[in-house]
Amino acid sequence: MRARKPPKWLLDSEVTAAVRNDATRSVILGAEASLLHVAAHTTSTPAGPALALADGILGAGEIVDHGVAADMVVLASCASADAQTHTELGPLASAFLAAGARTVIATRTSVPDSLAHAFARAFYAAGGAHTPALATAIAQRQFIDADVAPASWSTFVVLGLPTGGSQ
Repeated sequence: MRARKPPKWLLDSEVTAAVRNDATRSVILGAEASLLHVAAHTTSTPAGPALALADGILGAGEIVDHGVAADMVVLASCASADAQTHTELGPLASAFLAAGARTVIATRTSVPDSLAHAFARAFYAAGGAHTPALATAIAQRQFIDADVAPASWSTFVVLGLPTGGSQ
């Protein structure tokens, strides 16, 4: 299993970063980290939401079945918390919670890659690996201060526990 070395701003805890060509089914299914950061596309299949990874589709059911459950999962993917998903498992973020993740950071709508990257930088700089709810609020406040449209920054949500790790 090969995972890309995380950028310096992400190196704060035991992390599996699955980005671009390194975002594969085997990396996600075999992740044994306290924090799993996935930068990939979310797609819809007849079985429900899924991650479109470099080597294929990883469905919500597989995430639950394999117990992919880092303490915290950051889904830098479009509509990973879309409440309009009408499937048994709900949005993709719910699959990680059902698999045992304590906290999931996700998006309610589609986001451009540049916005997801800017959010991730601000989130981790604000201590997101340890205090995800607070870090999300700080990152969103930075977007507000920069006059970024609310539809852009308000899509990022925290699901599960407001603090990462075991409580």
